Amino acid sequence: MSSKIWVFLAVTVISIGAGVAVAGIPSGRSVELAEIPTSVATDVAVSTDVPVDTDAPPATTANTASTEPDVDTTEPDTETTEPDTASTEPDVDTTEPDTTEPIETTVPETTTTVTEPATEATPTTRPPVERIQLSVAVANGASIAGVARSTADRLEATGYPDIRTLDGAETVERSVVYAAPGLQAEAEQLAVDMGIDVSLVFPLSTVPPLLGELLDEQLVVYLGIDVQQL
Repeated sequence: MSSKIWVFLAVTVISIGAGVAVAGIPSGRSVELAEIPTSVATDVAVSTDVPVDTDAPPATTANTASTEPDVDTTEPDTETTEPDTASTEPDVDTTEPDTTEPIETTVPETTTTVTEPATEATPTTRPPVERIQLSVAVANGASIAGVARSTADRLEATGYPDIRTLDGAETVERSVVYAAPGLQAEAEQLAVDMGIDVSLVFPLSTVPPLLGELLDEQLVVYLGIDVQQL
């Protein structure tokens, strides 16, 4: 409150001085102003003890705060997310291995025996016995008189020597040639010479009964009824 009084007094004195300067102050009154008793000044000074009104609002002070740019003082979120330090361990296979020993199965070996066909021995090819070296007999089984002799004459003209004639004890339909063992080729040749099928050559041991005995004849022609077509 004292500051307000002093300010008020200063403003008053200035206002008075300004009015004197404009209107002029009389000389006589200047003496009176000079003689202002000091008690006034004392009273003024004493009046400084005026109690201060504590209920008055506080003096408003100018906002001297410098306008500074807003500084973002917000601290960054320093929360660090720690990685999951839980180690991911690989799955451990706790399955116990099968300790059962395998059962060995012995498979018997299969032996394949390949039987090669027996190689037939190649028969030794011998030259056929010539007609002149063969002994031949002609038996009449056709019941035709003189047919054995006429056939023997024809064979002798072909190259067979000294053919012996006989009568057969049986009459047969077809003429057949019989050969001693080992003379199959020669018997077939004789059949061809007679005009007889070679399939009608048989072993000498199967010759039909004869009216007479064979001596050393190797081939026998047993004439049948078909001799007339030969």
